[in-house]
Amino acid sequence: MTRITRLSITALTAFAFVIMWGAPAQADQGTVLKYSQLPGYLIDPLDMLISGENIPSDVDWNALNAASPTQPPPQPNWIIADDFRDPFNTPVLTVRWWGSYVGPTFQQVGGAVTPIFGPGSEDGYVLSFFKDQPVDPLNPFSRPDELLASYIAPFGAVKVTPTTHVGWDGHEIWQYEVNFQDTHLEHAVAGFADQIGFNQQPGEVYWLSINAEVGHTLVAVTNPDGTTSWIEQDTGKFAIPGNDPLNPDGHFWGWHTSPEAFNDVATMGHLLMGPNGEWIYPQQDWRPIQPNHGLNDMAFQLLTIPEPATAVLIGIGLMLIHSRQRSIIG
Repeated sequence: MTRITRLSITALTAFAFVIMWGAPAQADQGTVLKYSQLPGYLIDPLDMLISGENIPSDVDWNALNAASPTQPPPQPNWIIADDFRDPFNTPVLTVRWWGSYVGPTFQQVGGAVTPIFGPGSEDGYVLSFFKDQPVDPLNPFSRPDELLASYIAPFGAVKVTPTTHVGWDGHEIWQYEVNFQDTHLEHAVAGFADQIGFNQQPGEVYWLSINAEVGHTLVAVTNPDGTTSWIEQDTGKFAIPGNDPLNPDGHFWGWHTSPEAFNDVATMGHLLMGPNGEWIYPQQDWRPIQPNHGLNDMAFQLLTIPEPATAVLIGIGLMLIHSRQRSIIG
């Protein structure tokens, strides 16, 4: 599947850049917090009961595209999503999240297959937003519904920072951050998503999924006319399922859990590619995650830049939300 998309960038946010693999990223567009579920070490670094673990959320891009959409997805193929709600009428411009490397990816160098572990073993991230399917007589748990937006973030667009902390599962925790203006908007429902950010309605429940990908990246090039072309490239990297009996699906990255909980628990689903390259998150595949350590929600924050007059109100509102809507599991 080859995609070459040309996007117009407004003068307010346009800048000349070429995202190359491994290039440094500065994710600082969103500076005001809209929504927050922190990892345990930022709440109490000494309390191992809330230290959390990493739920695999990753795909092998080439295996995914080579598979038939009518067959079970080739592993690794887990998509983790969590729900959120905030009362503010400001777009999500930046996402910050936490995760860990739970296994290697691989690349053939000469005649040898070489494992790669840690930052850069992945080629990027996919961040998708969904409407909410609430609990009803036919749905015993809430889950993602209609896909509203998908952003592909090449690894070079993501700011990756070590935390020096480890989770309950023993994996080092890393912090990630990306501005949507530095990503490729792959899928958008009009009114909800654009190249700058996700425009949620205040007070509505939505779902956010975050997954790592390997085998594929996008390179952004600014054209002389000011538009941006995204060129798809094969990185030659891949996952190997069945190589490790402790990691039979070949997972290489996991989203870290949070002791801060909202509404329903996080869910796990799959990503398929349709016959025309459309992204399919099968509704029937979503199911609640089954963590080993008892924390059922994911660690992430949503950031924005509000109108100056609303900045103080947002700060007060977030304090009230945190005190009234969060529960600490431990």
